[in-house]
Amino acid sequence: MHEVFKKHLIPKILEFLKECNYDSSNGICTALDHGASELTYQSVQNKYFSVKGQRGLKDKRPYLIEAVLKDLSADDHWTFVDVGSNNGLFCREISKKFEGKIRAIGLEGFHKFNVLAKALAFIEDCQNIEYRDFLCGEDNMLSLGINNNCFMSICSVWHHIQKK
Repeated sequence: MHEVFKKHLIPKILEFLKECNYDSSNGICTALDHGASELTYQSVQNKYFSVKGQRGLKDKRPYLIEAVLKDLSADDHWTFVDVGSNNGLFCREISKKFEGKIRAIGLEGFHKFNVLAKALAFIEDCQNIEYRDFLCGEDNMLSLGINNNCFMSICSVWHHIQKK
């Protein structure tokens, strides 16, 4: 059944990517003028398709995060939180590398990125992963229900917060 849904989702994802542009018109990039772009922010590359975004296809940051998580603990009782997760790249990579043993949570203020991230996680068979609409400075981190060790990545959030 999973494969049937994948066949229907892939063309829809490619179409939906056009709505996931990352610029001043998306409603979340309000603290700075990001100009206009027809590209999504992060590129998307998997075994089904490759779509170039504003960030290149060769992003080494997920591998750096994976290396840190491996060094932090030999057990898998960790939660990984990516604040400003965009299309969910870091969480998907962590889910794959740790075979779903680490809970991965992507937080993003732009709802369409979360819709895209969930669809990508589904077609890439990612486990123990969740994406939530989350506005830094407004939403509460306690709502995540984290009760174990947590590693958090925050690569570029500050400039999106209106009320610092």
